[in-house]
Amino acid sequence: KLSNLRISSKLLIVIGVLALAMIGISVISVTSISALSDRTSDIDATGKEALLGAQLSQNVIKLNRAEYHVAADPSPAARKEIAKQVNDERKIVVDRLGRLKKTANDKQLKLLETVQSNYDAYVKELENTLRTAEKLGDQTHTDAARDMILKSVLQSATAANRLDQSVGLYADH
Repeated sequence: KLSNLRISSKLLIVIGVLALAMIGISVISVTSISALSDRTSDIDATGKEALLGAQLSQNVIKLNRAEYHVAADPSPAARKEIAKQVNDERKIVVDRLGRLKKTANDKQLKLLETVQSNYDAYVKELENTLRTAEKLGDQTHTDAARDMILKSVLQSATAANRLDQSVGLYADH
């Protein structure tokens, strides 16, 4: 019976029960905060992956735009500037693909493998267009030469579309 206990014992029991309750609440709080922190880290990583995916899509657009630019203006000065832009964008694409692969799960890796394959195919087509413009050299002012360059650009459009679609699939996953 509690009535047989001294007041100091009763107070110690109440304090002990309250202390156990506080310890329990503290354990639950620390566990919840840890879980929340993990979820926040996951959200942050997902956000960074989404951003890189969107940026990768922009790089693909810039590469394709550069290819059309060389068809529109195949002059030596323009070709030199376009070649520099293409090289810069290609470095960025390779870097972003590498960063995405580091944090990818199995499904993402499969999507990124498709992106890589389509990127490699498109780069071959892009390089072919740049080589065609370079081979024509001083003839690029003629309609026939411009038609040859445009034909090369249009041939690479399928590869560019596949690349764009695969990047879109990755970004939308």
